[in-house]
Amino acid sequence: MSSGGPVFSFAMPAYNAEATIGRAIESALEQRYADWELVVCDDGSTDGTADLVRSYAARDARVHLIQQANAGCGAARDTAVRASRGRYVVRFDADDELLPEYLEEMAAFIEREPGYDIYSCNGWHLYPDGTRRLARPDERYREEQSFTLDDMLFATHIFTVAVFTRDLFDRVGGIRPGVYCEDVDFWLRAFALGEATHRYLPRPLALYTVSDTQMTADFARVAESRAAIYRDLIATGALTAEQERLAERAIEKVFEDERVYRWREGVRTGVARVFGRRAGYGVSRAMHASARWLRPPVARLASLLSRRGAGR
Repeated sequence: MSSGGPVFSFAMPAYNAEATIGRAIESALEQRYADWELVVCDDGSTDGTADLVRSYAARDARVHLIQQANAGCGAARDTAVRASRGRYVVRFDADDELLPEYLEEMAAFIEREPGYDIYSCNGWHLYPDGTRRLARPDERYREEQSFTLDDMLFATHIFTVAVFTRDLFDRVGGIRPGVYCEDVDFWLRAFALGEATHRYLPRPLALYTVSDTQMTADFARVAESRAAIYRDLIATGALTAEQERLAERAIEKVFEDERVYRWREGVRTGVARVFGRRAGYGVSRAMHASARWLRPPVARLASLLSRRGAGR
């Protein structure tokens, strides 16, 4: 599939990730498919992240460490991608984990479905108590398919650990620094500006860690970032009138989602306070599983409570 460098490059930003990055790197080392490299950009960590990565690099020449002053996740991932050599780049975070067959399955999928810019799979949400839940559990995610810009304006259908071509990265102009939800921003710009094509494999092949300290736990900042991403996309002039309408609706939806997430987190922490952390995450998983029917009434309730609170 490739000449020159490795077929796949894992591009990993890392900031104070000493507690999780070892498991992430170990999952790369356990891949059945061996033609890869891992480029870790340490984004000004103040803990032992860099030393831990160095210890892995000393054991396996496919692991590489780059260090820079703290500039944010997007800038660090951009640095990692630009320093890598693979034809295909894998988004890989310092608290993600890969199943041993991840690259083997994705390589076979690419061979069978050549010519796309983005390849994604399903995955698992990994909770602190060790339990897992499918990241994309709905019926629609059980078949191979392709998502478009219109689909992505409605929801982020691409699981975080996904593959994109180096050519697409160059067409889009890299990853924008300073954008909090850099994955959403990159995918949307890839479809809108890079005319990206996508293919989805329904097998769950990686784990996304759910924790209280990850970036996406800051609901207000996520909402503001996603809204800004949609506004910036509209400002490019690359969208059709209907796509602009979808983007405007998406802006409304991110703030509705923020209210729902805050309500769910309040329920989770309340249950955890009384019955323990494991029970709290059990409730969180149950609410996540029921999101399709639970979201509309919760959004209305959360909105009502928000307006009442603002009127005090």
